[in-house]
Amino acid sequence: MKCKEYMDKIWNILSRIKETQLENIKKASYLMADAVSYGKMLHFFGCGHSLMLCEEVFYRAGGLGCINPIFDTALMVQHGAVKSSMVEKQEGYARWVLDRYELNEGDVITIFSTSGRNPVPIDAATISKELGLKVIGITSLQYSKKTASRHSSGKNLYQLCDIVIDNCVDFGDALLDFGKFKAVPGSTVAGAFIINSIIAGTIEKLIEKGITPPVLISGNIDGAEKHNEAVLKKYKNRVKHL
Repeated sequence: MKCKEYMDKIWNILSRIKETQLENIKKASYLMADAVSYGKMLHFFGCGHSLMLCEEVFYRAGGLGCINPIFDTALMVQHGAVKSSMVEKQEGYARWVLDRYELNEGDVITIFSTSGRNPVPIDAATISKELGLKVIGITSLQYSKKTASRHSSGKNLYQLCDIVIDNCVDFGDALLDFGKFKAVPGSTVAGAFIINSIIAGTIEKLIEKGITPPVLISGNIDGAEKHNEAVLKKYKNRVKHL
């Protein structure tokens, strides 16, 4: 059955990530922990469906309060799916978006783009590095290496990042072969697996440094409101969408 085949494919992808990407995931965790320990912020950027992974880590039970997602309505599918795909291909648009956020030297930004070929995430990486941020890219190396960049630089996302983590998704991000076509994506599951693994390592590293991690707890637990308010007090003026 195709439903079981999909489960098997996802299991294989997650297993490949664990086997081949663990060292880079650890490096990303150390990078984030160092930034947080110095009072820096963790930013997250994506376009289209990749933007869901920015939502995955934002204001999340068990997540970190120092996370600043970059949300732009023109890049969101719910505000015009075809439009979002067109905007992602526009050079220069990322600067307009990032200028509306507080990005500082020493911060860390994670950029999600499975194909890694479109100008907006590529520009976002370039601009972030110009501003002195460390850049983590979560992308599919197989996908990127089979497609030409749409950016005038000729570069794909993975060529611009300080740390690159391969989401191990196949070219086209469609896992199941139905004969005349392939269907059903895997990048969202893979991306969530990767980024939450990084967050786990970040929290562990902060504890090793003797720093209390700014972890949020579920709003459905008694006492959560007071706890979360105390955690977010330090960051509320630096997280645009709180």
